[in-house]
Amino acid sequence: MSNQPNTTAALQTLEELDGGAFLSRFTAVIREVASGIHKTDKPGEITVKLKIKPNNKTSQHGCGTKVDIESKLQFVKPTAIGKASEEGTTVTQMWINKDLTMTALAKAQDDLFTNSKITSIKE
Repeated sequence: MSNQPNTTAALQTLEELDGGAFLSRFTAVIREVASGIHKTDKPGEITVKLKIKPNNKTSQHGCGTKVDIESKLQFVKPTAIGKASEEGTTVTQMWINKDLTMTALAKAQDDLFTNSKITSIKE
């Protein structure tokens, strides 16, 4: 296993949180806070918190580990006379797979060609 970060897998996990709604909300929050900063020249703040807990309610052995991911998105937007804030929390069930990626659906099937001794295909 490589120690190199896999940003593609991380982005795919974020895209699957809350059925894709988390990343859409995050994008909207960035724009909202940026708008407040642009209009007031005051600082804003965005906080993302992911709490991951094992979900032992299923018994699908060999499919990886099922987890509940609580995603919390908070922001503080500067306004002309102070600040406005909002917070939202959702929970998404996902799987930690054998390759340590997190996906909405378990990757239970092994790759057909991993460690294969096939060197060429003849027609």
